Amino acid sequence: MVFRLSPDNALKVLYRFARSPDAAVPVGDLLRTRSGTIYGTSYYGGAHDAGTVFQLKPDGTEQVLASFGYGAFPGRGVIADGDGNLYGTTALDGSGYGTVFELVK
Repeated sequence: MVFRLSPDNALKVLYRFARSPDAAVPVGDLLRTRSGTIYGTSYYGGAHDAGTVFQLKPDGTEQVLASFGYGAFPGRGVIADGDGNLYGTTALDGSGYGTVFELVK
């Protein structure tokens, strides 16, 4: 679940995750843009249930931007460069050693 906590400690749920093919079990930090779009990673979900990079738009809609292959499991969120490209890591991959990935805008 993605939520917002106001200064007076009021909790507002912004999005609840499902399961494949959507993102599931979000992990890591979220990245929020000035426009209010949120980016993050999930440990499960996607085409192979091995994790995703997702986007949550201000209207509450989710879009999977990348779906990882078997055993990838992204885990620390994403960062962005000045052009809006996203970068992150996976814990594993086919070789067992993990990866650094880039999603080009």
